[in-house]
Amino acid sequence: VSKLCNVSFSNKMLPSVLTLLVSTDILDVYSIARDLAISLMEKELFRDTFFPSIDMSIDERSCHAYESSLWVDFISSLSIEYLVTWLAGCRQLKVQQKIMISQAWSKASFSDKVPPMCVSALLLSTVCHILRGQATKSNFSDHFSMLVIDIA
Repeated sequence: VSKLCNVSFSNKMLPSVLTLLVSTDILDVYSIARDLAISLMEKELFRDTFFPSIDMSIDERSCHAYESSLWVDFISSLSIEYLVTWLAGCRQLKVQQKIMISQAWSKASFSDKVPPMCVSALLLSTVCHILRGQATKSNFSDHFSMLVIDIA
């Protein structure tokens, strides 16, 4: 496991690692797959802040790690495909959300800089989708909806 910290893995491995994680009964395999899945998930969810900058607080890092672990720990084999699809779709949403938040922040005339988002674009988007009643069978399974609700 300690060797995994020094190796860079592709995010394309995430679906396979998650599938291995939910299907194995071997504790050592589960533990290694979980560690790798959390690392890949955090890298995917918080791509722009994955390599911690000097001004990133401990609270931000903790929030990112915690949310990533929740996605991994609550995943089921029935939710992996939906999760991967939503992750791909949220890459563009990250930019749009940052622009909207910056514009709202400047219109509110706050003098401080925009505070960092401690939740992912994936969580915000999927929760909004559910709350607006836009969660259909084609973009959400019942299992994926429950996953999102559990994490939120």
